This record gives sequence, C-alpha cells and structure tokens, in this order.
Amino acid sequence: MLEITPLSLTDLDGPDASTHRGVLSVSRAAVIDAIGDDDFAMRPHDMLFALTPIEDTVNFITAGLIDGQVVGYTEGEASLRDNLTQCEIGVTVHPDWRRQGIGSQLLDWARGWAADLGRTTQISWVLAPPISDDTPTVTAPTGDDFAADRPGWLFAAHHGFTLEQIERVSNLPLPMPNRQQLFDDAQAHAAGYRLLVWQGDIPPQWLDDFAALRARVTIDVPMANIETEEEVWDADRLTRNWQKVRSLGFQRLLVVAEDIASGHLVAFTQLSWHPDNPRCAYQGYTFVRGDHRGHRLGMLVKTAALQHLAVVNPTADHVQTDNASENSWMLAINHAMGFKLSSLMAFVQSKPD
Repeated sequence: MLEITPLSLTDLDGPDASTHRGVLSVSRAAVIDAIGDDDFAMRPHDMLFALTPIEDTVNFITAGLIDGQVVGYTEGEASLRDNLTQCEIGVTVHPDWRRQGIGSQLLDWARGWAADLGRTTQISWVLAPPISDDTPTVTAPTGDDFAADRPGWLFAAHHGFTLEQIERVSNLPLPMPNRQQLFDDAQAHAAGYRLLVWQGDIPPQWLDDFAALRARVTIDVPMANIETEEEVWDADRLTRNWQKVRSLGFQRLLVVAEDIASGHLVAFTQLSWHPDNPRCAYQGYTFVRGDHRGHRLGMLVKTAALQHLAVVNPTADHVQTDNASENSWMLAINHAMGFKLSSLMAFVQSKPD
C-alpha cells in the first residue's frame, strides 16, 4: 500500500531526512531516464527552496512510500496574490515503479490540495529528448511537436491534461567564442540605452521600476493557451523573494538596460547558480519591453551578462536556458550565440470544460 507523506522543512543531512533524500534520489533517476542527464534533477537547495515558507506563495513536496522506500513524489506551488484560479503540480515516479497506480494516487493527492485552495486549473510539465526521425509525436496548438511515446506524456494525457506549449531547453558551452563580436554589434544598434549590472541585491532606487518591468513578463512573453494573468510585483515582493533565494545560497547576476531618455528600465536578463552546482548557470527570463524591441537589447544584455559571469563565477562551463518554441526572436538570438538544443519541456494543462 502506498503511504503518502508531506515533507516538512528539516536538515537534509539529519537522521529525520531519509524520506527527503529518497525524493532526491527518485528525481535524479526519473530525469536521467527522461533526457539522459541530471541537469533538471531536484537538488538539496531546490528542495529547501520549495519547503521554505514565503509570504504570498504556498508550496509542497509530498513523498509516496512503499514499505518505507520512496517510490515517487508530487510537488506543487500556488500564488496567493495573483493567478488565483491556477496552480502548478508535478508528479514523479521512479522508473522501476511505474505502471502500478502510484502516479495516479499521487496526482489525486495533489488535485485534492489544489481543490482545497479553490484552484480549478492545474499546470504541469513533461521532459523528453529532442525529436528524432522515428519518434512518434503529438503536436501542440503552437504547431510544435513533442514525443508521444514518453511515459510522462502518456500519464498526463491519460489524466486529462492537454498539451499547450513546448519549450526548447538549450545549453551554451563557455567560454563563448564570439561574445565580444555580438556584444559590440548589439551595442552599435542600442544608442540611447545604458546597461546596469547588479550582483545580488537590486539597488533600492531601482526596485519599483524593476518590479513594473518584471510584472509585464507574464503577459508579454509567449504563453500559448496556458491560463495566466499579469503577476503583481512590487518592491516588497521582489525583496522578500530574493531574501529567500539568497538565504539558501543561490547567487544571481542581473543585467538591465535603462532607456536614458525616460530613465526607466526596459530590458533585463538574469543568470543564477548555486555553489553546490556552480558549473551550470541558469538563464531565466530575458525580457525586452514591447515598445523598445528592435534595438538588439536582448542580445546586448545576454552577452553583457556572460562577460560579468566569467568574473563572478569562473567555474561556470555552460549556461542553460529554455524558451517557448514559438519565440522565434529569442531563439534566433540563442542560435547566434551558439546555444544547442538539449531537451524539450512540454507544458500541459488540466482545466474545467
């Protein structure tokens, strides 16, 4: 019989954390089975991030055990400030324990959690390798294909999730040979803009302006048919979020572009990493405000960030990022920089008819 046990925040090296360590082991096995490497596997700092309380957000990780052995887990997150009808949930089962109803029981638990919060739309994700010539596929509404024979997709489809969007996960080996050339070219097209570089805290005088820019991301980036609304960001939320991230050891590098004429921030990119895995720098959102596109600001902030990354984290040997397959503008930038496709991530959604 499956025992379902919510995890609490604890010392992961302590005697009471065997279940936590079991979840980490299942995550690694499942990710390697899905894409052949463990870049997306949950690590101790990721687990602590999910279990550490923060205002405006609720998170959980719940383990599934059989005879004391962790065989799967479910995780979820919901905002208490915006997007109040949706939440994110994920279900992971160890490859050796699949097709025994474990995932279905974990999903039922997660859906009960969502229902208790009043969330009617559930968003999840599935990993797969890049499409090969003989791979059977399923097509997203955006026109992009995803492997139709992967266990994660088959499970999601069986439980009523629909494929909405595919993101391309890409890696850039470091150092980047043509970084200076691309930076110089972008800078020549970006007259009237000034770059600011922040490692760690955002200077207080820029918090409100950056919050306004960050809020636009969720409605300006491609989201296909995924149910979403503009997130509510302000200086206080930015500060609390970063305090939590920093307390867990994460490092961050932000490069932003200021429109000199207006004095407002109009573009940014972020690189983050953790001392437990410093070789991989993750590039989160790269965003340019719609009315300032066409000046190569995306290329400018991304190539500038790599210059500073080499100084503050010289151990990093690759950058990982993910972009919606329909985001041709950003994918063209990545292609010019030398990013190579490593895997695909499908976003799936379950919502009332």
